[in-house]
Amino acid sequence: MVVVVLRVGIATLAVLVILSSFSVQANGGLIDQFERSVGAGAVAELVKSYGGEYSVPVWERQWLDEVFQRLVNVTKRKAVLEYSLTVLNSTESNAFALPGGFVFITRGLLRDLKGDPHKLAAVLGHELAHVELKHGINSVLRQ
Repeated sequence: MVVVVLRVGIATLAVLVILSSFSVQANGGLIDQFERSVGAGAVAELVKSYGGEYSVPVWERQWLDEVFQRLVNVTKRKAVLEYSLTVLNSTESNAFALPGGFVFITRGLLRDLKGDPHKLAAVLGHELAHVELKHGINSVLRQ
């Protein structure tokens, strides 16, 4: 039974690799949906491992969303992915992205940025580039 599951898994992966070689449809293709589901499947555990979501003050959330949205608006994949930004309750200075448009920044990094919108844009732009270039999902497919 394990062999059958493994064969189905490998066959599914092969189909996804083939599909990824085709151009992305305007409304998102199967590979985009797969990418989103891979990322979504990892969100809860990742958020938990970083102390949960951090509830930022309203003014700071508005600032974050404004900078983030301006960056998302110039991405090529905005029509096929729903990008999201989550602030994690960790003093660690870090930011990262999961496949499918899930972007994270820690409250520690927010503190270190000291309200500088240019630095925030650089950090978030870097993470969005990982999603745009499909670094995460390509890594999963290679494995």
